[in-house]
Amino acid sequence: QIEGTGLEPVPGSFPPSKPGEFVLGYPDDVGVVAPLPEPEALSRNGTYLVYRKLQQHVGAFRDFLSQNAATPDEQELLAAKLMGRWRSGAPLVLAPERDDPLLGEDPLRNNDFNYGQMDPIGYAAPVGSHIRRVNPRDTELNVQRHLMVRRGLTYGPALPEGAAEDGIERGLTLLAGCARIHDQFEFVQQIWVNDTEFMGIKNERDPITG
Repeated sequence: QIEGTGLEPVPGSFPPSKPGEFVLGYPDDVGVVAPLPEPEALSRNGTYLVYRKLQQHVGAFRDFLSQNAATPDEQELLAAKLMGRWRSGAPLVLAPERDDPLLGEDPLRNNDFNYGQMDPIGYAAPVGSHIRRVNPRDTELNVQRHLMVRRGLTYGPALPEGAAEDGIERGLTLLAGCARIHDQFEFVQQIWVNDTEFMGIKNERDPITG
């Protein structure tokens, strides 16, 4: 949440960010007002918007799961280990062994966790899983300076269960608003997502978007 909106952060999220983290012309979390692009009359109260299109190979992902896990339940667990959440959105930190749809749909509970105290080794949610890389929470310094206001939307038709790749493009589009693209979107992509030695891991990248 952004300070001044009157909206309260949900349990487990960060304190409200200063407006300047996302909106140009205001102090950020360290009190700095970044120089505005000229003319200032057109840039003040604006932001930078990242648009990213991610093609997803759903059939190939399902094939990987079936080749590396014997049963449907084991395939679901493997998929959750790669992502860090079950399909419902329930985090592995809070539901390590099986999906909990009621937890997944509850915004007051499904983000109320940390890694440093609850899962420091990564036994529940592996250290290299997608959600830990894109938001390490309490296990990395200055995480709040790298946050973004973001929204993802799917595109293309869903691939039916059991169907092979059909050549139709499908995936996810990402919109991310930030006042410092280099320190927010690009930092997350370059340092957390694609760092092959992230938090002691060797020769790996984000298994979903790396």
